[in-house]
Amino acid sequence: SSKGERLLRKVKSQLKSWSDKYADVPTEDRSQVTEEQFVWAMEAVNSRAFKGNYGGGLLNQLQRLTIPIVAAAFGAIVLISQPGDETADLIAEICGLLVLGPALISMIDEGSVGPGKADAVLLPYIDSANHSDHAESNIEYDPVNGIFILDVGRNCKVPEDDGRTQLYINYGRRTDSDLLLNYGFLTNMEGGTESVDVDQRRARLAKEFVKRNP
Repeated sequence: SSKGERLLRKVKSQLKSWSDKYADVPTEDRSQVTEEQFVWAMEAVNSRAFKGNYGGGLLNQLQRLTIPIVAAAFGAIVLISQPGDETADLIAEICGLLVLGPALISMIDEGSVGPGKADAVLLPYIDSANHSDHAESNIEYDPVNGIFILDVGRNCKVPEDDGRTQLYINYGRRTDSDLLLNYGFLTNMEGGTESVDVDQRRARLAKEFVKRNP
């Protein structure tokens, strides 16, 4: 199919991209790792990394606001209790800087990052969970404790035939091409592909991809 041919071109293009990146690695570093190992590492990061805004969300924003709020309140109290006092005026000015400082730093920081910039993190154990389009999961960063938290909602814990429960998470919106290229599977495969050997698995996936994408 035309989409199948495009997928094959994407495979070659991605491999060339990894090869080009390897060629850009300084010679002394390149001697420590082979190109095959480098490509494997790039594929692992590309398929396993979680991308998103992990700056701390609302909790982190509240932490940033704590000092400005306290400073504003303290400055106001000093001005009201000691009007016209030079020392009080100086304290109020310092408090004003504490109020504006974090906002200015935040503006500079956001400007340097650029629009659409996302964090990418590797999260062992969490990344071992399989994907489901129906799983309602979310990953957040807790800046207070310095940890990542996986919130699992509906359709994340699915009972298996053997009586055990499997954890699923949602990788986000993924096309068949993206899933096959970077993750090596397709969703909703009839009969699955886990119980067959590698060649049979590849043939079944290729056949299903062409069927879905004529």
